[in-house]
Amino acid sequence: MISNQRPNGLQAYILGTLDDSYSDIISRVFGIIFLATPHRGSRYARTLNSILSASIITKAKIYVAELEAMSPTLQDINEQFRLVCKSLHLISFYESLKTQIGTSKVLVVGRDSGVLGYPSEISSPMNADHHNVCKFKSRDDPNYVTLRDVIRDCVMKCSNSLSEDERAVIETPKIDQSAEADKFEVLQTLTAILGVEEVLSLTKYQELEGTCQWIQTRDFYDTWLQPSPDAMLRVIWLTGLPGIGKSTLTQALVNNLKVDDDSEEIQPGCQYHFFTFSDMTKQTVAYALRCIAFQLALEHDGFCRQLCEVYKKTKETFEEQEAEVVWTRIFVGIIFKMDFGKPLYWIFDGLDESDNALSLVNFIFKAKPKSPIRIFLTSRPTSILINFAQSRREFLTHVPLTAEDTRDDVKLFIRTTLDDTVPISEGMRDSIAEQMFTNASGSFVWVKLALKTLERAWHTEEDIQRALSNMPQGMQALFDRMARTIVAMKQSSPRNFALASRILAWATCSAEPLTIGQLAHALEPEFTKFQNLEATIVDLCGHFITTVGNTVVPIHETAKSFLLGNHQAKKEIPQTWTPLLNGPACHEHLAAACLAYLSSEKWVHVLMRMQDDEGKATQATRNIISENRTTLLLSEHPFLPYAVSHWAYHIRHTTPCAESSLLSLLQDFFDRHVLSWIHACAILRDLRIVTRAARYINFFAQKCNSHSSLNPTATVSRDQYSFFSLWTVDLIRIVGRFGRHLAEKPTCVYKMLPPMCPRSSMVFKTYASGNPGARGGNKLSFHGIMSDRWDDCLARLPIGEERTIYRVLSTVTYLICLVAVGGEIIVCYSETCEEARRMTHGEYVAHMAVNKSGSMLATAGIETLRVWEISSGEQMYQFDRSEDSLVMSIVFGTTDEELIVGYDDFRVTSYGLQKTVVLSEVVVEEDDGEDYQSCPRAMVFSPDVTKLAIAISGRPMLIWDMEIAALGKQRPIKCVRASDMTKHPDGAWNQVDSIIWHPDGLSVFVLYQDTTIVRFFLDDDDEAVESTETLAREMIISHGGKFLLTSDNAGTLSLWLLPGFHLVYRLSSPEEELVRDLAFSPDSQRFYDIRGAICNIWEPEVLLCTNDDDDSEDIPASDKNERSFSDPVLTTNTSFRSQITTVARGPGDRYCVCGKDDGSIAIFDASNGSKLRKAYSHANGSSVIALAWSPDGKYIASADDNGRILVKRLESKDEDGKWAVFPCLNFRDEEPVQQIIFHPSEKLMLIAFPESDRVWNLKAKTELWRRDRVGKDLWLQQQLWINHPLRKNLLMCMRPDKTFTVLSWFPDKGKAPSAEPVESTSSHALTEASSEYASSNSLRPAAVMLASPYVRRFSQSDSGRFVVAEVLSGVSAQYTKLGNSKGLRLDAMHSEAIQLATGAAGPSIKLVSTLDEEVCDLVRLFLGCYKEHIVFLNHEYWVCTFPFEQAVGRGGGGDGTQAAGIKRQFFLPRDCISPSSLPLVTLAAEVGSVLFPRNGELAVVRNGLRL
Repeated sequence: MISNQRPNGLQAYILGTLDDSYSDIISRVFGIIFLATPHRGSRYARTLNSILSASIITKAKIYVAELEAMSPTLQDINEQFRLVCKSLHLISFYESLKTQIGTSKVLVVGRDSGVLGYPSEISSPMNADHHNVCKFKSRDDPNYVTLRDVIRDCVMKCSNSLSEDERAVIETPKIDQSAEADKFEVLQTLTAILGVEEVLSLTKYQELEGTCQWIQTRDFYDTWLQPSPDAMLRVIWLTGLPGIGKSTLTQALVNNLKVDDDSEEIQPGCQYHFFTFSDMTKQTVAYALRCIAFQLALEHDGFCRQLCEVYKKTKETFEEQEAEVVWTRIFVGIIFKMDFGKPLYWIFDGLDESDNALSLVNFIFKAKPKSPIRIFLTSRPTSILINFAQSRREFLTHVPLTAEDTRDDVKLFIRTTLDDTVPISEGMRDSIAEQMFTNASGSFVWVKLALKTLERAWHTEEDIQRALSNMPQGMQALFDRMARTIVAMKQSSPRNFALASRILAWATCSAEPLTIGQLAHALEPEFTKFQNLEATIVDLCGHFITTVGNTVVPIHETAKSFLLGNHQAKKEIPQTWTPLLNGPACHEHLAAACLAYLSSEKWVHVLMRMQDDEGKATQATRNIISENRTTLLLSEHPFLPYAVSHWAYHIRHTTPCAESSLLSLLQDFFDRHVLSWIHACAILRDLRIVTRAARYINFFAQKCNSHSSLNPTATVSRDQYSFFSLWTVDLIRIVGRFGRHLAEKPTCVYKMLPPMCPRSSMVFKTYASGNPGARGGNKLSFHGIMSDRWDDCLARLPIGEERTIYRVLSTVTYLICLVAVGGEIIVCYSETCEEARRMTHGEYVAHMAVNKSGSMLATAGIETLRVWEISSGEQMYQFDRSEDSLVMSIVFGTTDEELIVGYDDFRVTSYGLQKTVVLSEVVVEEDDGEDYQSCPRAMVFSPDVTKLAIAISGRPMLIWDMEIAALGKQRPIKCVRASDMTKHPDGAWNQVDSIIWHPDGLSVFVLYQDTTIVRFFLDDDDEAVESTETLAREMIISHGGKFLLTSDNAGTLSLWLLPGFHLVYRLSSPEEELVRDLAFSPDSQRFYDIRGAICNIWEPEVLLCTNDDDDSEDIPASDKNERSFSDPVLTTNTSFRSQITTVARGPGDRYCVCGKDDGSIAIFDASNGSKLRKAYSHANGSSVIALAWSPDGKYIASADDNGRILVKRLESKDEDGKWAVFPCLNFRDEEPVQQIIFHPSEKLMLIAFPESDRVWNLKAKTELWRRDRVGKDLWLQQQLWINHPLRKNLLMCMRPDKTFTVLSWFPDKGKAPSAEPVESTSSHALTEASSEYASSNSLRPAAVMLASPYVRRFSQSDSGRFVVAEVLSGVSAQYTKLGNSKGLRLDAMHSEAIQLATGAAGPSIKLVSTLDEEVCDLVRLFLGCYKEHIVFLNHEYWVCTFPFEQAVGRGGGGDGTQAAGIKRQFFLPRDCISPSSLPLVTLAAEVGSVLFPRNGELAVVRNGLRL
C-alpha cells in the first residue's frame, strides 16, 4: 500500500482490522509506504484553509482543518494505528526541498511530521518538494529509482513469506527479466569486478567530416588492419608533437573500426582508452587495462561469461589491483586463451600521459594471444619510448606524425570553422585560411585559439588583417600573448586578476575536472554568488580554460604546461618569461581550501543524518535508503566528494614551508576533524581514499624531513615530521583493520574505532575520550591487550594441527597450505583466515601450483597428478604416473587446459586437461651431449612458461628456452656468479639452493648455499647483481617485483627493496623457529610464513606505506624507491606466547580464569584484562581443555588433554583479588573431559565425559555417583549441563531435538541417578516467572570433530524468564573449531515451561520456540543473555542484540520481521580474533562486558552494550 493522503489511508486499515468481513484483505497487507504524509499535521494547513476561504470559487475544507499540526483527529488515528501495525513494514519518505508558496518557500512535510517514529518504521528524505514528491521526471529519476527498489524489495519479501499454496493462488508480479534488465545486471557485475562504470565519452575528440582520411591510404595501416595467421600481434606507434591532432585521429580510427561500412552496425572488436591529463584517476595503466576488459566484456558474451565465472568462484575484484595483477589475471589468464574468431583492435591514446608507459608496452610485447590482436598507440616523441619502439621492430611500426600528414585536415578544419563562425566572403575566407595555415605549423590548438580571436574582429577587412597580423606564430608565442593579457589585469582590475588566477589554479592543478557547481563552492569564501560563472571563465581566463559538458578543463595539455612553466613549454620561451602559475603554491592553496571546507563541526551532524535505521529494516531495504541519502547529500554539498577525495593529493604536491599556514591547518584537521573525514569516505563507499591520502601524507612528511635536514635554519620541526608520519601509519592501519566495519556502519568511526586502536597511536591519543562524535553517557573502552603499537602479525593459524606444513600459496580469495605427508590441502579465506575446506591427495605431495585466475590448484604426488577447483574443493582431473622419476616443478601452461611438469630426469611433460592426455614431452639437453651425472636440485619455469631454469650439482645454473627445446638440443644460457668465473669446468661450483623468477621474466634470482643471492639479467649475459648480506635460507619475490622476502636459519624475516637489495624491514624471532616456506599476497601488502604446523600472517607498515606515485623529477629513478625507506624497521615477533585455550567466568563477573596450551592456569581482572596471578599449572606439554570456577569463587577445576584433572581451593586474602591456592583433587582419567560444573552450594562438582557423567563430593574428596550414558545419551556424546533454572538441586541437559534430560544432584542413597528425556509437545502461551540465576560459565572450543548435533552454549536471561540454547546441527558440528555456523539454531525456552515440565503435573505445553531461520543465519556465535536480550556475534564480528519478546513472540515467520529487530552494538577487531580463539569469546552478563583472548592475553570490551 502506498499513501500520501491523511487520514483516509490509515483509517481504512484501522477499520478493516475491526471488521471480520475485511479480514482477508487486511491479511494481505504486507506494508505501507508513505510519501510526504503529514502524520503529525502541518502548520501550513491553516494557511491553506485561509486561502481557500478567501477564494470566490472554493471554501474552507474540514479535512484540511484536520491536517493542522497535532490536531485531535491525527492524534487519535496515530494512537489507534500504533496498536494494529506491529506486523507491517512501514517506510516513510519526507520532503527535503522547500515548496514555493506565494513569495516564500516553506518545507511543508519535513521529518518532524513525515515520520511516525514507530520502532519498526524506516524513514528517508526524498530530493523533492511537496508538489513533486509523487511526480517523477523519468524512469531515471533518482526518486523514482529509490521508490521502485523499495517496492521491489517489499514484494520479494512478501513473496518469500507465502506458503506454496498461497503462491499458487496469489499472482505475484514477476521482476522484469527483459533484455535491458539482464544487460543492466551484467553491467553492475562488470562494474563490481573491474571498477569501471562508464567508458570515456569521445565527443571531445570528434573529427570533422572529411578529415583523418589520410591514414587509411597508407600501406602500414592496411597491413596492420588485415588479419594474418603469421602475425598474431601487430602494433602501430604514432608519435607527434602536442596539438597536432593525435587524439582526433585516434577518435576517427575508433569510429571507423566500430562501424561496418556496409551494414552501418556496431562491430565488436575495438576497445580504446584515452589517457587524459586532466583526470589523474584515468592516467594509470591498471585503469586502462580494466577499461579495455570492460568494453570487451560488454561486446563479447563468451569473455563476459568467463570473467563473471571467475568472479563467482574467487570473488576477486580488480579495482584496487596493480597493473601487473590485472594483466596476469584477466589478459593472460582469460583473454589470450580465447579464440574470438576475429581480430581484436585496441587503441591507446596519449601513452606519454600515463603513469607508467613502459610497463604497458612491456605487457603488450609479451602478449601471446590465440586471436590476432592489433594495437594502435599514440604519444609524444619522448626519447625513452622511441628507443624502446626501435628495439621491437618485429612487432611494431613506428609512424612519426608530421605537419605534412595533417596538411589537408588543417586546411579543411580552418575553412569549415570559418564558415560556421565568421560571416565573410569566400575570397576573404580563402585568404584568411591560407594565412592561418602558414602560422599554425600544423597545430589544431593554435587554429582553435586564433579562430576565437577572429570571432570578435571580423566586421571590416581592416579588423581582420589587424587581428591576423597580431597573431603570434606558433603555440608558445600565442600562449604568451594570452598570458600577458591576464597579467595586465593585475594593474587594471586586481580583483579580476585574483579571480582569474584562482580559476586557472583549480582548472590546471585539480586532481580531476571540476563541475561548474563544484568550482563555485571551491572559490568560496573569497568569491561568492556568481551570476554566470561559465561566462566569467570565458571573459577572464583568456581561452586557456574551456568547459566540456559541465566540467572545467584546460583547452589542451600544452596550455596546462605553459601556465605551470613545465620544462617542455619553456623551450620556446625567452629566459625573462615567468610562469603565470606556481605549481606548488597553487596546490598549497587548493589543499588549504579543501581542508578549510572539511574542517567544520557541521560535518559530524550532516553525516550523522546519513546513518541507517538500525534494527528497523532488512539490509536490502537499508541499502536502497542509503543510496537515496547519499544522492541527496551530494546534491546539497557538490564540493564534498572532491574535497574528501583529493585534499591530500594537493598536500603531496606542495613544498614544505614553516611560514605557511598549511602546516597548522593540517595539524588542526588531524586533531579535530579527521574522523568526520573518514566517515565521509565510508559514506562515499571508497575507503581507498584514506589509504591513498596516507601515502600522500607520508610523502609530504618525508619532504618535511628532507627540508629540515637540508636547511639548518628551517623551522619545520622533527616533531611535525613525526606527527605526520604517525598519522600515516594510523590511517592505513585503520582501513586494514576496520575497513569492513566502517563500510557496514560508518558512524562507528566516532565511538568504536578510537578505543580499539593501540594506546600509542595518534587516533587513540586524540580521540579515545571526548571525541566529537560521542553521544550518550556510556563510553566504550577496550582493555587488556599489552601492545601499545600496531601489531604486524595479523594472525597465527595452527592449521597444520600436529603436522608440519610444507608449502603455502596465496590468491586474492584463498590462503592454501599443504601438508606433504598424506597430501592434505587446507584452504582458508584470505580475508577472515577461516578454514573453508580441505582436500586430500592421498599420498606424499611436495609441489602445488595455482592457475593465473586463482581458481584451480594442481598438486603433484608420487603416483598421481591432480587438479582441483578451489572454490568447491572438487577434483577436476587426475593423471596416473608410472615413472620412477620425481616431480621437480609443476605449473599451468599458457591456458588452463594445459599442465606442465618438470621431472628429475630432465623431462618436461605437457598434459592436456580436457582430454587427460599427454600433449608433448621433451628432454632438455645440451647440443654437445654433456652428461650431468646427477639429478637437478631445482627446476623453475618462468612466469610465461617460455623458459626453464635448472640447478644441477657441480654446475652453474642453466636456462633453457622451451620453444627451442621442443625442436631438439640447444645450448642453454649459463648463469655464472663472479666467484665461479675463474674455476675449471670440472671444479667445485657454488651450489644453488633455490631459484625464483622476477615477474617480468627478464631476470632470475638464485640463492646459493653460502646465503649469497645473485640476480642474473637474461638480456645481458654479463650483468648480475650480487648480495651477500641477506643470510637467506628461503626467498620469495612480490607479485609486482618490488620486494624480496627472505628468511634465515634463526627464523628472522627480512624484506628487501629491489633493485638495490635495500633492507626496509626485519622481524627477528626469539624462538628461532625454522621457516619452511614464504608467500606474498597478490596485492603485496601481506606476506605469509610457515613454521612447523603454524601459518603466520604479517602486514608490516612498510608494505602499506609504499609510495607508488613518486614522480619527483629531481630524484633519480633508481633512488625513488629507496627514498621512502631510508632506515629499516627492526622489530621482534611477539606472537609466540602461550595461547589461551579455555575461559571461565568468576564470581560476579569481576574476575575470570584462563587455561593455556602450556598447562598454566591464570586469574585475570575481568574489568581491565590484567593478569592478577598464576594460580597453578598442569604438567609441561599439556594443554588445558576444560575449566570451571565455582559460583562463590571457592574452587577452580581444570582438565588437560592428557586426562589429568585438578581441583584447587581458593581463599581470598583481600578485596583486590589476591588469593591463596590449596590443593583439593588430583587424579587422571582415560576419557577426555567435556565439561565441569559446580553445584550452587559449591559442595558438589559434576564432570561430563563422552561415555559417563560423574559427581564428586568436594568436602569428602570422593566420587559421589556415576551415571553411564546409554541410548541417545551415548549417541549425543557432547552434552551441555546447567543447573536447573528454578530448582537448585536438579541438573538439566538440553538436547538438540528440543528435549532435555533432568538429573538430581542428590540421588537416593546407593543409586545412580536416571531420568527420561522430557519431550516437547503442543503449544502453550508463555507466562512470566522469576528464578535465581544459575548457568554453566565454562567455555572451550570443541576438542573433537563431531558428526552428531549438539548444544554448544546455554544461557539464562537476567530476570530468569528465558533460557536460550545454541544448537549446532551435524553439519555445523563438524566445523565447530573452524567457527563455521552453518546449521546453527537458537532455541528459546520459558522458565515456567521448564518448571511445569519437570514437576509432578502440568498442562501439555510447548517448551521451545525456535528463532527465525533468517535470524539464525546471521549468528556466528551465541554469547549469552543481557537485560532481556539475546547477545550474539555475527559473521562480520559485530556484537549484536535481539530482544527476547521479539524472539518468542513470533516464531519461524521467515518474513524478515525478526531480523529487523537485530541491533549491532559494536564490533570486535578482526585481527584480534583467530579461528581458534573465536569459540572463547565470552559475555560477562552481570556487567555487560565482552571478553576474548588474543595472543596469550585477555581483552575486555566495556560499556559496549547500549539497550
